[in-house]
Amino acid sequence: MVIWRYSSGGTLDTTFNSQGWVVHDGAAGGAGPDIGVSIALDTSGRILVAGNSDSDPTAGFSDDMVIWRYTFAGTLDTTFNGQGWVVHDSAAGGAGPDVGVGIAQDASGRIFVAGYSDRDPSTEITMDMVIWQYTSGGTLDTAFNGQGWVVHDNAAGGGGFDIGVGIVLDASGRILVAGYSDSDPTGVPGYDMAIWRYTSAGTVDATFNGQGWVVHDSAAAGGGDDFGLALAQDAYGRILVAGYSDSDPTVGTDFDMVIWRFK
Repeated sequence: MVIWRYSSGGTLDTTFNSQGWVVHDGAAGGAGPDIGVSIALDTSGRILVAGNSDSDPTAGFSDDMVIWRYTFAGTLDTTFNGQGWVVHDSAAGGAGPDVGVGIAQDASGRIFVAGYSDRDPSTEITMDMVIWQYTSGGTLDTAFNGQGWVVHDNAAGGGGFDIGVGIVLDASGRILVAGYSDSDPTGVPGYDMAIWRYTSAGTVDATFNGQGWVVHDSAAAGGGDDFGLALAQDAYGRILVAGYSDSDPTVGTDFDMVIWRFK
């Protein structure tokens, strides 16, 4: 995993770890791939990165979700979980891959990560959307769903992949996650764009579309896959998702950019 820092003029900032970048390996203890996926800054200027680390590169399906925290100067912040990073595995109960994709922080310093976890790695179609919540000190916040994370499957009704990608907190402290869900894991295509909303306590917010999530398919009118990748909310509370949609799944390369807006 690497963090690079550049000056506003586009040159490496050598005040950051004395060279402009910092590297970390072996967060999950396996000396395999460590990958940073999303990044945020807290109110103290510390750097938060979410991603994954391979706990056993000799075996398959062994990625763990990771949060790293670095100081502004580019050193691991050892006040975070006593070492500067934290890992979590098997959120969905299947001992398969756990991957952090999006990261956010609230005004109280709590850290939220969206991603996915495999509940049954033997099938390769059973990824569930996960939201993890950590305290500012780097421990799972058990006030969130009684354990520190929540899992959701089957948003699009197909029982296949559910992947969380982007995450934001709204003005009421509710958690919004954008991503995608497989409406038919036996066929191709089958992915629909999905938005989930959870309460601050970690329960599905049934006031959102009457169930806590919404899906949308075929934005490009081709009947192909639709993926939500980034999420934002405006001052009026409207939800904006960026991603892409397949306008012709028979070709396999006709993806169009999409912006969705929901009330």
